Amino acid sequence: MLFTKLVVKEFKVEEIHCVKCKARVEESLKSIEGVKKVNADVATGKTVIKSKTEISNDLIQEKLEENGFKAIFE
Repeated sequence: MLFTKLVVKEFKVEEIHCVKCKARVEESLKSIEGVKKVNADVATGKTVIKSKTEISNDLIQEKLEENGFKAIFE
């Protein structure tokens, strides 16, 4: 069985206040080609993307802004 290592990217998303916001953030990021898994934390805003390839910060920001959110990359 062949395993492909996924690229992990962590950042914070502002304005995640509830599970509905969490779902909107996760769905908007899952729409990016190559993204396999997204997990956003309501309490901290910490968001983790696992993807087949590197996803640019600009593309992440664009997808989030379409839904009223903003990413903070450290």
